[in-house]
Amino acid sequence: MDLDTKLDKAMTTIIWKDRSGYAADREFIVQLTQSQIRRMKSEADRLHVNLTVDQRNANIKINGRQADVYEMTEIVSAQLKNIEKGVVEKKEEELVALARQWEYEEDEGQWKKFDPSMNKSISAIVCVFIKQALEDTY
Repeated sequence: MDLDTKLDKAMTTIIWKDRSGYAADREFIVQLTQSQIRRMKSEADRLHVNLTVDQRNANIKINGRQADVYEMTEIVSAQLKNIEKGVVEKKEEELVALARQWEYEEDEGQWKKFDPSMNKSISAIVCVFIKQALEDTY
């Protein structure tokens, strides 16, 4: 086996659009912040791989030594999972607010709604208390 063939086998390229599950990742790729992209590029530099993030076309390309490309793929996947987690959490907060919206009274007597995150937390705590009260009653 000649050197070029060995080198080709040691190198690989992953194009996100070609991966299974890409459709789900597409919306998260376009939501990557510049800070997140810089962190991923820093990791790519550390691993000596080439990372290209094309948000306009919702694509990520990783090229380099096979083992390093696979490690970088895990880093990118984790970053996209973090974005997905935030999106899901925001949607949950919005759904909870549709079911019940907690408010508090300000000093001037005006009622103000809690922000979605706090509203979700209060709802979860109230549910725990109600469940406990029902269990204690029956």
